[in-house]
Amino acid sequence: MRIAKVLFCLALVMAGVGAAQAAVVYEAELMPEYVVPPSGASAYGQATLIVNDDETLAYLTVNFAGLDTDQTDAALLIGMDDEAGTVYTNLDLGSPLAMTMDYTMDLDEALDTDTLAIQIYSQDWPEGAIRGNFEFVTVPTEANTWSQVKGLF
Repeated sequence: MRIAKVLFCLALVMAGVGAAQAAVVYEAELMPEYVVPPSGASAYGQATLIVNDDETLAYLTVNFAGLDTDQTDAALLIGMDDEAGTVYTNLDLGSPLAMTMDYTMDLDEALDTDTLAIQIYSQDWPEGAIRGNFEFVTVPTEANTWSQVKGLF
């Protein structure tokens, strides 16, 4: 009976029933040279923004290290990668940071036009220590589907 279950689940996976979709994910590499004008900070980091299937919520995670002095602020900015940008919303301090926010039309438009950025500020760099503009990335989830099938047994 167990072999029949395994074969049935394998047949479902092979036939594409319940095939996994790619997640809507944006990533930003946070570097001092991406600040406008570039900072001389020694920090670096990574931010990920995941949009839920209903396009009503966005999940943001931020990790950074190497600030020479205390962090003073963090913000999402709207602006091209060669512009200082304007503050869309301020973020909580600290790393790692994980938060959920409403997915608005402004956020959608900024992501579609590659103008959404994240910037981290410090005492030494009040105009910005590190920054990165979000870019769409494709994250296939086929491995998750196979893990779910194996989890049945």
